[in-house]
Amino acid sequence: MYSYHSRTVFLLAIFGMVSLWSLPATVFARTPEAARGRILLQVESLGEAWYVSPLTGDRLYLANGDAAYSLLRSAGLGITNANLQKIPIGLNEAFEEADTDGDGLSDKLEAAIGTNPSVVDTDEDSYSDGVEVRGGFNPRGSGVVNLSSAFAQSLRGRILLQVESRGEAWYVHPIDGKRYYMADGNAAYQIMRFLGLGTSDETLNSIPKSSVQVDCGADERCFVSTVQTGTHAKVVWTQTSTLDGLQFQGEKAFLYDPSANGTLRTGFQEVLLNYTLEGEGSEDTIAISRGLFNQLQDAPVACTNVDQGNLITLLKRWQAGNASFGVVQMTENQARLDGEYEEFASRCLVSLNPFDSN
Repeated sequence: MYSYHSRTVFLLAIFGMVSLWSLPATVFARTPEAARGRILLQVESLGEAWYVSPLTGDRLYLANGDAAYSLLRSAGLGITNANLQKIPIGLNEAFEEADTDGDGLSDKLEAAIGTNPSVVDTDEDSYSDGVEVRGGFNPRGSGVVNLSSAFAQSLRGRILLQVESRGEAWYVHPIDGKRYYMADGNAAYQIMRFLGLGTSDETLNSIPKSSVQVDCGADERCFVSTVQTGTHAKVVWTQTSTLDGLQFQGEKAFLYDPSANGTLRTGFQEVLLNYTLEGEGSEDTIAISRGLFNQLQDAPVACTNVDQGNLITLLKRWQAGNASFGVVQMTENQARLDGEYEEFASRCLVSLNPFDSN
């Protein structure tokens, strides 16, 4: 079965070594209107994926499966179970997901629709669960499912969230009007890979980018690839350090805002999200340290006048494991890493040592 290694796939894609997706060979979105509700794949680049909102027409960058799952859920529309049943379930044989009983329905899909993933025929009517779903019959009892093509049509391209259950997410395909279950990042990746529509750079550039931030969690590869597309992005990490008996542990974030002149030059900020300070330092040292960290929480540090090419190189080195924020020291005059970087015009606080005052 398919093993989901999004971090490895995306690292290779960033350096142009592989094409990220299995791209459609003949089907393309040629106009912004035709792209609404679709997942677009950049066939003239590395296969970067975008979701075009059917409501606003803006495009959201889908950095990888996990990021796509989180981002698409944030754009979801709540729906009752009764209304969800009006939309047929979509199946795609290309999806590479576990199917324990071999009935043609993945285990996760069966958990979502209430059939038994270990039993081929849940309702014991001599028809397998997969056959009944494909035929529009109820796999958990008798009769057909009460479908509504008009209702499905009104929700094409939308992400639906089950408000009466566990918030399960479904993507309604704009073409076939069927709902595809998006259980997690792996499922989101499958949907992106096999239901995506190829598009040219010209068409893609005619679709405005969304200002919605891509939250990459702790995935630095997601952050780098998102920054390269000029999309709002966030990555977080935990840092620890000690000084004179004090132990600092904090969660920090690096933010990118492409609206800052449309470049990397003033688009980065470092933010201290939260922290703990423990130990037996002097009262003055503790008070001064807490004051400093509280100030950093209230006032993010902007990275200004940083050369775009060098910063992207730095981020690539960081996400490739050849460098870390802990060894990057940028002074007022210049900063170099292994002697390969040009001068930086001003200080950008990316050192992981909160006690460093250089």
